[in-house]
Amino acid sequence: MIRGVRIYEMTKLKNIFTIIISSLLLTAILTSLILYIFFSFLDDNFGDQSFNSKLWIENQVHQDYFPRLEMIEDLKENHLKLGMKKSGIINLLGKPDFVVSYI
Repeated sequence: MIRGVRIYEMTKLKNIFTIIISSLLLTAILTSLILYIFFSFLDDNFGDQSFNSKLWIENQVHQDYFPRLEMIEDLKENHLKLGMKKSGIINLLGKPDFVVSYI
């Protein structure tokens, strides 16, 4: 009789353990799925447009419509190169919208 009770208790503990592990795994999977969907939508909003120097220069930071955000990925990947001179960057992007000085 005591052996039967121990087997029953062990089976009950295994079932509880299985439920807890399954719940944790399901939570992790659902959280990952939700984060993936959220960040994939976020990523789609930027980088869709090819860089256009004229459009970049014409659209300043303070305007309601801000197409620069859509061109940033193409600008970084295909136009800005490590070691570019300041004059080349100004030719590409125009004069700075503002300058921060720490002096």
